[in-house]
Amino acid sequence: MNESDPDEPLVPPKPDRNPIEPNVAPKMDPEDERLVAMFCHVSSLLWLPLIILGIPIPFANVFIPLLIWLLQREKSVFVDRHGREALNFQISMLLYSVVLIILGVVVAVVFFNVFDISDLFEGRQTTVYAFTWLALSYGSFLLFWGVTQLVLTIWAGAWAQRGRKFRYPLTIRFLRPPQTH
Repeated sequence: MNESDPDEPLVPPKPDRNPIEPNVAPKMDPEDERLVAMFCHVSSLLWLPLIILGIPIPFANVFIPLLIWLLQREKSVFVDRHGREALNFQISMLLYSVVLIILGVVVAVVFFNVFDISDLFEGRQTTVYAFTWLALSYGSFLLFWGVTQLVLTIWAGAWAQRGRKFRYPLTIRFLRPPQTH
C-alpha cells in the first residue's frame, strides 16, 4: 500500500485478519471502524453548536477528537490512523490560528501608529479607507481560513466513512504512527 497516495482505498481489515497481529482477530467490526474514524474527524466541529447553545468549551475542536481517539485507538489500526490525522490537523490549525491572531494584532498596532486613530473618528477619508481595507481584508482571510477548515474536516470524515485514508494539507505531524520493527 502506498502511504502517499490518498486515492488508494484503505479498507479496514477483515474480521479474520489483523495486519499487526495476524493470528489475532481485530477488536472492532469494519463498519464500526469507519464510523468511529469518521467521528474522529467531524467531532472537531461540535464546538459550533455548543457556541450557539451558549456553552463555549475552549479547545473543544482538539479535546473531543482526542477523547475519541484515546478510547478507540487500541481497537483498530484504521481508527488510530484517522484519529492521529484529525488531531494533527486540529492542533496545526490551532497553532496557525494563534499565529494569525498575533499577526493581526501586530498589523493593527502598526496601522494605528502610521495613521492617527483620531483621524478615523473625525472622518478623514484616507484613514477611513485604510481602516476599511484592513478590516475587510483581514476579516475575509479569517472567513476563508474557517471555511477551509470546515470543508477539509467534512471531506476527511467522508473519506473515513468510505474506508479510505486521508491526509490533510499543511498539517504538522505532531503525533506520528508507532514504529513497527
